[in-house]
Amino acid sequence: DGIQWEKRGAVLFRNSKRDYVNIAAAGPVVLQEADGSYRMFYSAIGTRWGYYSICYAESEDGIHWSSGNGYGDDLTLGPTGKSWEWQMVAYPSVIQEENRLRLFYCGNGYGETGIGTAVSGSLRATAETGPCRLNVVSALTGDRWSYRIPEGLSCNEGVFKTHHHPIVNWHGPTGEGRLWHEWTTNDTDSAELERDAQSAELGLAFIQGIWYRVLIDHVEQGLDLKFTAKNISDRTWHHVVGVPCLGHPSDAFRDPDLERTYAVIQDELTLLKDTHRGTGDPRRTHYSIDGERPIHYCAASFWGELSDTVLSSGSILRISDDGQFTIGTSWERVAEIWDNQDQHGCVHSNFLLGDLAPGETKSVRGRVRCISGSPKDLIELLQW
Repeated sequence: DGIQWEKRGAVLFRNSKRDYVNIAAAGPVVLQEADGSYRMFYSAIGTRWGYYSICYAESEDGIHWSSGNGYGDDLTLGPTGKSWEWQMVAYPSVIQEENRLRLFYCGNGYGETGIGTAVSGSLRATAETGPCRLNVVSALTGDRWSYRIPEGLSCNEGVFKTHHHPIVNWHGPTGEGRLWHEWTTNDTDSAELERDAQSAELGLAFIQGIWYRVLIDHVEQGLDLKFTAKNISDRTWHHVVGVPCLGHPSDAFRDPDLERTYAVIQDELTLLKDTHRGTGDPRRTHYSIDGERPIHYCAASFWGELSDTVLSSGSILRISDDGQFTIGTSWERVAEIWDNQDQHGCVHSNFLLGDLAPGETKSVRGRVRCISGSPKDLIELLQW
């Protein structure tokens, strides 16, 4: 009746293993969804910043709450910049705006202060244990993907890494949600790569001599990506290519019949079922990009020879089975598009750095976007 209350005790505690909420959790704001579940936003105090940030939890009954399994899974917003919100963001207030949430909060720089606002993005990436792997969830649909970046990295002279190794630790998230990792070729990882039987079957020749960094930033309509590599050898690496893999989707984004997956041919969106599927298993195909050389180490025994269809863009898109939502990915410069509709259900826009001279560093930017709308709507957001 709102008058007589029964105490149930504390339902959410500080987390000693997460340094942004290891001192206290307080000031909750709770939303109830149409299905009866609950979403909580609250102020968190921790030793990471020494001040407040904003965290998130969800519950089926309002008593038992989940804050995710990994570090940073529950971190919504932290102190940023050098002025009015660099020491504290707290006291959340959240409202629904169509397909997104809007957050109002108090920012404090202890000397400057203000009320800020932020909007939720359409995709959330969190770190997973495994080879360069992220868990990606759509705020629009609740669907999930695995994103491995990079799944592979090679050049004409050889292969630096593959899908199964190395296992790297992601860093972050920062107060703004950035995730990143770095890796340098080394003897230990090279020995592990050489031991892989599948790599030998595919004819991969492993080499050393590169360092790279991956940055993942959250934006309103998805993820911004940046890959930077440096040649740390005394020889030139030719045609350096990375292979990001967006795969293992929820059922709504599986497309075994290729009736909802699109690429761009002669500047027109085209269903993959209407393209040449190469010489290998028709479930998987790789396509060249007009004006770019193909990948030297493409594992032809697995992928088959290149499709006769040449794409005019490095974008690949897929629409959900209800036709309401579209996800897609692209990079500034792309060597090939890969599509694999076996159990992995994955798509690849494989970025191209080009040649790297000794000591030279290059970067390339990418995007993953998810919207409520059609492939025609999304392709405008993927173009460079």
